[in-house]
Amino acid sequence: REEHGSLKQKLNRVEKGEKENNGSEKEKKKERKRSGSQWRSGWALSERLAINVSGMRYETQLRTLAQFPNSMLGDPRRRSRYFDPLRNELFLDRNRACFDAVLYFYQSGGRLRRPANIPLDIFMDELMFYELGEDIVNRFKEDEGFSKEEERPLPANWVQRKLWMLFEHPESSSGARVIAIISVMVIVLSILIFCLETLPAFKREEDHSHAKNTSENIPPPPSVFLDPFFMVETVCICWFSFELIMRLACCPSKTQFFKDVMNIIDFSAILPYFVTIGTELAKDDDASPATSLAIIRVIRLVRVFRIFKL
Repeated sequence: REEHGSLKQKLNRVEKGEKENNGSEKEKKKERKRSGSQWRSGWALSERLAINVSGMRYETQLRTLAQFPNSMLGDPRRRSRYFDPLRNELFLDRNRACFDAVLYFYQSGGRLRRPANIPLDIFMDELMFYELGEDIVNRFKEDEGFSKEEERPLPANWVQRKLWMLFEHPESSSGARVIAIISVMVIVLSILIFCLETLPAFKREEDHSHAKNTSENIPPPPSVFLDPFFMVETVCICWFSFELIMRLACCPSKTQFFKDVMNIIDFSAILPYFVTIGTELAKDDDASPATSLAIIRVIRLVRVFRIFKL
């Protein structure tokens, strides 16, 4: 019986030892998994993180990066893509001088300063890589002197919005670019006609008026409506008027539309054409042609404003 009792005790000790060993092995496995996940996410046990930037090694505290959790370095999951478990560090193949400014951004709590020897486009690329956030980048652009982009108001109606984008914003679509190119070509043509009218070879009406003063047998000068230049000008004015009416009908705010200097130039550029027609229709047959032509040409000088649209 005594031998049986001692054998039983030995068996119990062996079973307890095996259980303890199994328990310790399970704890070791859990600890390995926990430590492995910590290393993979870049969390060092000393609460410091080593960052290797193109061979230059930096160290900073994790709480420094955690001030901006939405950035690439502040987010453990995003920065883990660059973690090297063999060297226990992040490796970034980026510009060192730019990283000095980025690290100072974290250390100073949000002050971003571009190094003097770094071009602006390179520094902007680095900011995009480190994903500091749109607000931070916009604030940096303001400090660098970038003009703040204002939100463009758009019409509520979708048809008006499409037409407004088509005629007002050439960068919005390929169709809008085509319309912008046509407008530029018509403007150039109108200015070219304006310049050609001033050449002596095309001053037929003045010759007629001078001949009328010297001889009564010379027939009166032809009407301005038969002038080829006037016909081409009519085509140009039709396009300008169509474009202006479309933009006026679709604009989100009529008040802002008339406050825009370019729209005032548009009105000023097409107004002489209609004044010319009114002058020709209201002209008295006994009136001097030279006088009416002088009035028309002075009014047509306003068309030079079209050059400001180029």
